[in-house]
Amino acid sequence: MREILVPPKPAKTRYGCDFCKKTVARKETMDRHEIICYYNPNRVCPICDGSGRLKEWHEEGFLLSDDECYPCKVAKEQLEMRRSDDYNGSAYDARNQGNGFAGIQG
Repeated sequence: MREILVPPKPAKTRYGCDFCKKTVARKETMDRHEIICYYNPNRVCPICDGSGRLKEWHEEGFLLSDDECYPCKVAKEQLEMRRSDDYNGSAYDARNQGNGFAGIQG
């Protein structure tokens, strides 16, 4: 038996979110993620454009509904959880809380 020296593989660059633990291989993907990350205090909501309300207008000009934007609600809860005294430094995972948050039973 002979010994073969295999050169080490070059390390692949990973990009990490400044606000959560997400990592990706492409910088462009991380740039897009950080804008809408729930933990970003300056996030821009792609659904309501930051107003926190979903307004549905009828074609004749009157308001059909004025509902709270769910992604903005979740982001607000995530930030409150992170700022609370109970936060232990790890990313909040609703699936492990057992409270049915976001329709997920733990």
